[in-house]
Amino acid sequence: MPARGPLLLALTAGALIASGCGAEEGSNPTSASFSDGEQQAVAASIQDISDATGSRDYAKICSDYLAAPLAKQLAEAKGAEDCADRVERSLRDVDQSDLAVREVTVEGTTAEAVVQPTGTGEAEEQARLSLVKEGSRWKLSGVG
Repeated sequence: MPARGPLLLALTAGALIASGCGAEEGSNPTSASFSDGEQQAVAASIQDISDATGSRDYAKICSDYLAAPLAKQLAEAKGAEDCADRVERSLRDVDQSDLAVREVTVEGTTAEAVVQPTGTGEAEEQARLSLVKEGSRWKLSGVG
């Protein structure tokens, strides 16, 4: 049975979990919703993560969208060949959809974003994503 609720990347105990169901087209606020450049960059990174997850591009998720310590943790997870293998196993039976980025707070090289599923017609839980800036990119470092 597929996991329920749109893309909520949840990284706990070395596992990446995302969930999804059908979203309405055009219902996802993007980086344009934020006036600050770094807030826009964080929101854009979350959209990129969502897109890569939807296209099941597991290697790209690991290399481009996960913070180095998290990618390493996933690569070293028991039974995983590498990070991409662990992500694929975690996302295998997951439906995909969009998240609305509701709030972004940036403090130096760390950020938190509040995201919520879109288009389900239900009052879904929000999730708080943690991101860290590595080089010029914002990368997912955790959920919580």
